[in-house]
Amino acid sequence: MFDGKHILVVDDDPEILDAVGEYLELRRFRVSFASNGIEMKKVLNQFSVDLILLDVGLPGTNGIAL
Repeated sequence: MFDGKHILVVDDDPEILDAVGEYLELRRFRVSFASNGIEMKKVLNQFSVDLILLDVGLPGTNGIAL
């Protein structure tokens, strides 16, 4: 089902996560999601990813700091 590329989408807006995730999955990417820096680090500790789409305006630790 997936072509092997794994993308991590990090955003605090669930609607953006859903829309971007759906778009990428339809294009046969494997997609993981995180809503903050802590979740992002958990995903990165478990999986290897090829690309991170990161919201720079995250609350708490922002995307620039991450």
